[in-house]
Amino acid sequence: MPPPPPPGMPGGYGMPGPDPAVEATRKKATNSLIISIVSLVCCAPLAILSLIWSSQALDAYRSMPGAPGETNAKAARIISIVALAVWAVLLVANLVGGIF
Repeated sequence: MPPPPPPGMPGGYGMPGPDPAVEATRKKATNSLIISIVSLVCCAPLAILSLIWSSQALDAYRSMPGAPGETNAKAARIISIVALAVWAVLLVANLVGGIF
């Protein structure tokens, strides 16, 4: 009679799931990127919301270096600042010269 096969890895041990804090921060960074792009096109107050969310995400990323999604937060912050600047210039041009 042949010997029994060696035991395998016991059940219930797999790859650990993603860290909930990292996933929440990544989701906030991605959402702020989407909102910043929308704010650039049509709605300036959304740029303020996106700027706040991206700043919160970047603060969270400082405590967890190497976590995925940091570039989304940086891009959202830059696009939000650009959107606010564009909307401010358009507002001033409209008030001063009645251009638009």
